[in-house]
Amino acid sequence: MQLMIRIYIALWVAALLVLAACAPQTPPVPEGTASPSSTRTGEFVPYYTPTPSTTPEPPSLTPTPLPSPTATPRQHTISLGEDLFGIALRYQVTLDELLQLNPDVEPHLLKVGQVLLVPAPSQLGSVTPQPTPMQLPLDPPDCQVTAEGGVWCFVVVRNPQEAPVESVSVSFRLAGEDGQVHTQVGYAALNLLPAGGSLPALAYFPPPVPAPEQASAEVLAAVPAAAAQERYLPVTVEGGLDELTEDGMALVRGEVILSETASTASQVWVAAAGYDEQGRLVAVRRREQSGLALAAGERLAFEMALYNPAGEISRVELWAEARP
Repeated sequence: MQLMIRIYIALWVAALLVLAACAPQTPPVPEGTASPSSTRTGEFVPYYTPTPSTTPEPPSLTPTPLPSPTATPRQHTISLGEDLFGIALRYQVTLDELLQLNPDVEPHLLKVGQVLLVPAPSQLGSVTPQPTPMQLPLDPPDCQVTAEGGVWCFVVVRNPQEAPVESVSVSFRLAGEDGQVHTQVGYAALNLLPAGGSLPALAYFPPPVPAPEQASAEVLAAVPAAAAQERYLPVTVEGGLDELTEDGMALVRGEVILSETASTASQVWVAAAGYDEQGRLVAVRRREQSGLALAAGERLAFEMALYNPAGEISRVELWAEARP
């Protein structure tokens, strides 16, 4: 029996070997080579892979704009006889610009040695010469050299017309020892020049300026004061030279009187001009008072000081204007 079992097993193993030998052989696939896929018949259906995401590009770097450079304010140390009006003209800025940069300064209580901040030059002195709407006569200009080497020039502008004018500017010319002609624009001490009236105008030539051998001036611009009765109030001014101090200052005191027929004034300007013994115009100052409620017929007292570095002041003239 056991013999029969052994014969049966041997025959089964032999049959398996025969079948293995008859089966087709698949060649070995080299490592790393993909096996060929069988071709299928029918409609081709594309296989959609997920849309590849693009690698984000670095954002374009826009440079942060730097702040525009602002002009560094200058400094001015107040000397004897100066006021804000003259300092503003000296640096070619407006009085409002000077006050905005020095909000704690009391315009009427300036002290010698006090330091002011001065803004960058504005358009005050950049007036382009143009045909003058009307010709206004000028007195001969008077000029004097300052201790710093600059030159102040003064002139009186007169209005022989039958109507008032305003916004008067004057072109000053200095012929120096160097043979050069120096030009500077000056302005009247007040805005309104009444019919038949006069006003001082002044300009400052910053150093270095050679000693002037000859000075001349001409009106650069002056326009008719349209609706002047609506924009300016009738006023008169009384007063004059009151005291000469030991340091050469001429104290001027007086009052501005608003007409009985005028409306309430909110702003009053007073200008003073000082003359020496030879009759030369040697000093001009202006005082402004705003935020008022000056009623018709009321008086406004004022005080200011004039200074002539070359000598004493012997005579003073006063002007005033008021606005609603």
